[in-house]
Amino acid sequence: MTNLPPKRPRGAQPGNLNAFKHGRYLTSDHLPEFMPLDPAHFSDLGKYIAMIKKFMQFTYNEGMNSTHPQEVRDTLHLLSLAGLSISRLANLQRRLKRQSAKASSSPE
Repeated sequence: MTNLPPKRPRGAQPGNLNAFKHGRYLTSDHLPEFMPLDPAHFSDLGKYIAMIKKFMQFTYNEGMNSTHPQEVRDTLHLLSLAGLSISRLANLQRRLKRQSAKASSSPE
């Protein structure tokens, strides 16, 4: 009989950070502080969200005039990317508000 290596346990192996890279299991408690986030740097997030919404409306209106399947596919692709961008920006905005509320309520 040959010498087989020991069977590895189920799940991620020690040191595997894939779950953190993809963010599904990442909570705010596990966020590394690479550099301090100043909420003033992100004050225009609402403006960017509004710009993306206008882009989505324009893209939708232009896509409604499309008759070629490739144009319709491209329109849907752009709308899904824009929706993903809005979702990420809104999540960042929510997290920054929560962070600034924590900072203002904690006594120093």
